[in-house]
Amino acid sequence: RSSDLKMNFSKKEDALLDTIDQETRQANANVFEREGLRKSQQLEAFISSHEDPWPIRAITIDNPVLNRHDADAKEAARLRARQTLERKVRSLEAELIRLCGPHAAPNIEGKSVESLQAEVQSIQDELATNPVYLDDHATMYSPRIGFNAVEEFSDAVDEHFYWEQQFIQYIRDAPLWQRRSFPFLHEHYRLVTHRLVRAEARFIACRDKALASVKANPKMFAETEARIDRSRMLCADTHKSLSSPNYDPLRMKKKSFAGTLMGMSEAAFAEWLAEERGIKNTLIAALSPE
Repeated sequence: RSSDLKMNFSKKEDALLDTIDQETRQANANVFEREGLRKSQQLEAFISSHEDPWPIRAITIDNPVLNRHDADAKEAARLRARQTLERKVRSLEAELIRLCGPHAAPNIEGKSVESLQAEVQSIQDELATNPVYLDDHATMYSPRIGFNAVEEFSDAVDEHFYWEQQFIQYIRDAPLWQRRSFPFLHEHYRLVTHRLVRAEARFIACRDKALASVKANPKMFAETEARIDRSRMLCADTHKSLSSPNYDPLRMKKKSFAGTLMGMSEAAFAEWLAEERGIKNTLIAALSPE
């Protein structure tokens, strides 16, 4: 009898624990859904109302983030189109040599030298300016033709700082457990990350031109590299927290840069932003001509 009583009690205890466990999971699921929906609506409203201040590098349907296969296919198509026009230029130049050389031959097609020269110049201008024939680095990241290199770098510093701030604000606003679980929040994370990567690529391209034009000292280069390393460390730490279920920057004994920023109060974070803004302005001023 005692064994039967123990067995019945054990079954009732297991049933009670199962009931409590189910109720707890349901309560957590309700909170999860409510909080996640609220955050998703906030972020969706932000994305729909937010315009990229640098639209040439904005992530859009016309300018998406490509995987390696699509990027290689796009580059191959660009090279084929460019090589076609380059062959046409060589053919026209050969025709000009034939018409203007010491042993000039009559122009059977009836084209004048001036018209051939104008056609060659038109194609060369097309190759130099049309984004269809230029690689992404030349059209999106390199300093614009005709603009001062230092001014372009100043704009690139502003862009990089802006998107780094957006990235930090995102990881502060969206808790880690939501970023791991909600597809929309994860997609928004990818969007902000790739946009920061594009800003970094422009920062590096403009930095190299600007520092070479003013013959800056190695210390200046080291300061710019430190900013790049910091943003890469942010992205790497955030990716690690998403891919590893046991890693949370906020709970580590030795706080990483991302963990420190995530744990700051609003007042401390605003103070950090103001300090970083001052450092950014000092970097720009150091390169500007007196």
